[in-house]
Amino acid sequence: MMWLRKSNRYPAEFKESSVKLALESDQSMSQTARELGVNLKLLYNWVNKYSGTNQKSYPIKTDPASEEIKRLKKELSRVILERDILKKQRRILPRTLCKIRTEHRHLYSISSMCYFLQVSCSSYYEWLNPTRTDREKEDKELTDMIKKIFAESRKIYGSRRTRSKLAQLGKFVGRNA
Repeated sequence: MMWLRKSNRYPAEFKESSVKLALESDQSMSQTARELGVNLKLLYNWVNKYSGTNQKSYPIKTDPASEEIKRLKKELSRVILERDILKKQRRILPRTLCKIRTEHRHLYSISSMCYFLQVSCSSYYEWLNPTRTDREKEDKELTDMIKKIFAESRKIYGSRRTRSKLAQLGKFVGRNA
């Protein structure tokens, strides 16, 4: 047998007065939710719903000092991130740069590392997923065939026998290929 939970339906007036109380009182949202007897998440949902549509009737209090502190904290976190990235990536050759970025991508975002190291994100993604040329594809196919022939011969065939086996398969290559 399934138990049905009775859902509380609150009238719109109650929701609006709860939002007004939550925004205008000096209490925390959790304290206000406890006093009203509603779930904290529900109160947050009401605040997001009703304060967005009636912005003029429920102004959010902000003072210049708190705005400045907020801005400075954001800037400080960016500067700390930049310092940490540069500290770990000091004196790195450009070739190994992408490798280092891959190793540290769980700590920092790729876009921020690329920005601080003055490298384009596209070069990182190109290095991560390289596009192969036709020549590289043919070389890989040939290498795989040579390895297969060598393994089938119980690792006995040398370059001459391997070359003749490739010729039988329709691949004509030089001896040093």
